Amino acid sequence: MANSINASRSAESSSADSNSTWDLQSIFSDNEKWDREWSAIASVVSNVDSYQGRLLESPELLHKCLVEVDLLLERVGRVHTYAYLRYYGDTTDETARGLLDRAEQLDAEIESATAFVEPELLAADPVQLRSVCDEYAPLKEYAFYFSELERARAHTLSAAEEKLIGALSPLLSQPEGFRTALNDTDLKFAPVTVGAEVVEVTHGTVESLLGNGDRAVRRAVYGSYTDGYLQFPASFTQAITGQAKASLAFAKARNFDSTLHEAVFGEAIPLNTFASVLTICQGLRPLFQRYFRARARSRCAAFSESSADTVRKSSRPRAFIPCSARCPVY
Repeated sequence: MANSINASRSAESSSADSNSTWDLQSIFSDNEKWDREWSAIASVVSNVDSYQGRLLESPELLHKCLVEVDLLLERVGRVHTYAYLRYYGDTTDETARGLLDRAEQLDAEIESATAFVEPELLAADPVQLRSVCDEYAPLKEYAFYFSELERARAHTLSAAEEKLIGALSPLLSQPEGFRTALNDTDLKFAPVTVGAEVVEVTHGTVESLLGNGDRAVRRAVYGSYTDGYLQFPASFTQAITGQAKASLAFAKARNFDSTLHEAVFGEAIPLNTFASVLTICQGLRPLFQRYFRARARSRCAAFSESSADTVRKSSRPRAFIPCSARCPVY
């Protein structure tokens, strides 16, 4: 069985290498060029400091600062995207993990270095700011940015506080980093037999396997997937709880009532609108339940009684059901 699994893994890896991986060379041709760009960005981050306290000296200076910040964000975005995709293409790759750590560090440095911009703009007289924008045509492309900035006034902190939050952001995301590493790297699932073939259950294959026409296969896959998570209930609980606490601390620091308030605010969705949509969806739940029961009856009708008798019996506890797993028809 081990040989079958290894052969399956090798074939899957080979197929992924040729057909299903990201074209990272369209961002950076190799890690060396990525490293040079990382170093180049790190060397100019402090240049933004020269604008602090001077943003409204002239429209030209304000525009120059905003363009420079945008360019920094664009460049670090490419650096982060390359490292992120490289790591999530193979979460066991320690070199890729190191690249992602460095990219996140650079993100935090830029966030901290540019923290003064928005508090300084909000401290200005709104009438004066609009006047500056009207006087200088190139600033008109930032009209929406300025309107969004005004909308976020109550949730924007002082320059010193924004700088501190920027510096702390990598630390406060550590619980999620731990959960991701556990979920994507350390979590293993028992293989299942599909026909005459032993097939590995992974995050990438579980969806298609749960759609298999054989009810016994679907049940085995579901059991394998949930049992994998049940190996680490305390670890997942601590990671998710820790990230929830960190997210709530961030939200409260920015004067949001909850993490939900912060999330819908970012999309310009009023809380009462979100609540109304949720209420409507909850009201439709019985209709969805009827649909899934009807689908289950239709699906089960395709199998003979003899096939149903072969379904593996199990008393497995179902207390922890990962949200990414689609419940198959038993």
